[in-house]
Amino acid sequence: MAKVVAQSVATPTDPAWRQCHASTLLHMPDGDLLCSWFAGEAEGSIDNSIWLARGSRDGAGWRFEDAEEMTDFADAHWNPVLGQAPGGEVALFYKVGRPISRWQTWVRRSEDGRLWSRPEELVPGDVGGRGPVKNPPVVSRDGAWVAPASVEAAPEAGRPAVWDCFADVSRDGGVTWQASSPFPINHATFEGAGMIQPTIWVGQDGRLHALTRTTAGAAWRSTSTDGGCSWSVAEPTSLPNNNSGLCAVAHVDGTVFCAHNTSDVSWGPRNELVLSKSTDDGRTWEALCEIERLPESHEGFDGQDAGVVTGGQGELSYPTLIVDAADPGRLLVSYTRERSAIAVATIEL
Repeated sequence: MAKVVAQSVATPTDPAWRQCHASTLLHMPDGDLLCSWFAGEAEGSIDNSIWLARGSRDGAGWRFEDAEEMTDFADAHWNPVLGQAPGGEVALFYKVGRPISRWQTWVRRSEDGRLWSRPEELVPGDVGGRGPVKNPPVVSRDGAWVAPASVEAAPEAGRPAVWDCFADVSRDGGVTWQASSPFPINHATFEGAGMIQPTIWVGQDGRLHALTRTTAGAAWRSTSTDGGCSWSVAEPTSLPNNNSGLCAVAHVDGTVFCAHNTSDVSWGPRNELVLSKSTDDGRTWEALCEIERLPESHEGFDGQDAGVVTGGQGELSYPTLIVDAADPGRLLVSYTRERSAIAVATIEL
């Protein structure tokens, strides 16, 4: 039976910010763990910066060094994503600007996770966000780097907000990117704005599979048979989704694990974070264990992700899930804890 065997905190006890959110994890070849997040006065405020901390093993958990600020200009910074290119280079992707419908993706690169290149636009002239939006890119069977991406078109006169997922594919280690067409859904009948923030894994048959955050009360699934260039019509799964971020990872034995909230109400409670598993590449799911649970509260959260969250009480959200590189019998998951800390849990399978 899966269980949490250690809880660590990546953020300092006396931070220079009021809130933090949207963490990401990457295991380095030397065994250390990189963790990044954004933090500032409130989500979407122009004082938000990207922060990065390096952790070393401390028993079953992790001990993190002082966090380093990775951005140096005033603007809204969002959703860092750490990834390792097929050639071994480490990339730190993140979004810049507001509103979300017009944000851009920037990137810094490193060979060792300590010395970093200057920030640069991932795709020059991008408006709306290219590259990974929340979850890490994966390396496909043919060696391409496939980033789970999405766009959030703002509502206009006579037209509601429209959310769509796609994949961004790089065949040169992240230098250039080619966007796929959106995951097909029928927006005329879809409940709410649509779906965003996919998580992608390589299935046992080599195909790419994606699970998405949605406004429809459940995570939806899509599959690519051509390395991420095109995707099947998205379909609902048995996994509940409260219109909040989730993250899945494929284990070496073919099992897919997912960290997620349990509510099936759009903008519903984020107070319970659990681990589930699928043995059929994401079609059906079985709950395995509770990662953490807090008393339910909506104080400070009015159903938006753009600059209005001022409390975060009762919130456990936006997980990033990876397999422990040194012990495949364990998973590591980072997540937001009440907007005041980034927690890192070690789960024994």
